[in-house]
Amino acid sequence: MSIGQSFSRARSHIVFILALLSAAAYILWVERERGVGSWRVELGEYESGEEAGRQWDLLRSTPGLHAVQIVRTTDKSVRLEVREVSNEATARRICRIARAKRVECLVVSPLKAGASAT
Repeated sequence: MSIGQSFSRARSHIVFILALLSAAAYILWVERERGVGSWRVELGEYESGEEAGRQWDLLRSTPGLHAVQIVRTTDKSVRLEVREVSNEATARRICRIARAKRVECLVVSPLKAGASAT
């Protein structure tokens, strides 16, 4: 095998490895954006931003619920949720606090397959 062929083969391998790394980085970015990899707590879905805003004002002033975020799900609905919860026990504790405020609550597992009402 000539030096030119060896260089060409090495370059092909490097390009392939870089493509794999780029794909892996993209997948991780997509999963992070979707909230995959950490627990999440959904605290109701509302038809209007005003309604969600009123509920958000109530919840963000509640100890233990200060990390509530407003997430637009469609053009017509808005969801309140706490993202990047470290574990299931913490997610369930957040639900107990929310339920004490008479707010519906749903714990969503990192894989999203294990959504469970609590």
